[in-house]
Amino acid sequence: MTVDLKPNVLTLNKEDEPVFMRSSELMTCAMVDTKRVHFLSSVHHDNLYDKRVRDRKSSSGFRTVEWPVMCEDYNQHMNGVVFLDQKLGSYAYPHKSSKWYMTIYHHVREVALVNRYIVYCKSLPADAKPVSPRVFREKVIDGLLDGYELRASKNGQPSQTEMPDRLTGRHFVAKYDDHKYRPECTVCSDKSWRRVQTRHYCIECAKPMCPVDCFRIYHTYKDCRSTAGRLIHNL
Repeated sequence: MTVDLKPNVLTLNKEDEPVFMRSSELMTCAMVDTKRVHFLSSVHHDNLYDKRVRDRKSSSGFRTVEWPVMCEDYNQHMNGVVFLDQKLGSYAYPHKSSKWYMTIYHHVREVALVNRYIVYCKSLPADAKPVSPRVFREKVIDGLLDGYELRASKNGQPSQTEMPDRLTGRHFVAKYDDHKYRPECTVCSDKSWRRVQTRHYCIECAKPMCPVDCFRIYHTYKDCRSTAGRLIHNL
């Protein structure tokens, strides 16, 4: 049943009617709202009703569509878990991690932020307008960073190291006058990778380097060698 309703088997457009399939006591529905959705129910049938929805292309601003009863019942009776998933989806953590516990940590943190925002909204007076979830998160971040100072090292100097000259100021690329002189690129040439020669160099740094990617990497990344291996040689 579910295989026949998969998108690669059954193609549905926004104007198409919902498609139902039954297996024993289970009724499945596939339809397109703002995107494709599927429903599975043990208490519903393939009942439809006329629903009035917004349509900017219509002169009246509305149009009538055939809507599954099971979809409407779901919208009417969905509870806290669904609302929580909706709110978590707006600020989902996009980065993947090889450590499984990081996924749990970020999920728990997001749940805590959503719950705190709900408590904040309920604590406001009836005539007060709450800030948006984005602004609320920014205020939480500001509160966590308030009063934070960089720790000094043992000799009293700031723990942050100064940026090298190649990462600051203005730098310009040039070409050696001797067209036969081709030294190895400071950034991407290495015995373990491959030997790369170039006729270009940085005037301020006096270092030979390829004029495009290597020039950008050398003057942008602090660890330019490992960055070149990752971005240029796919290591």
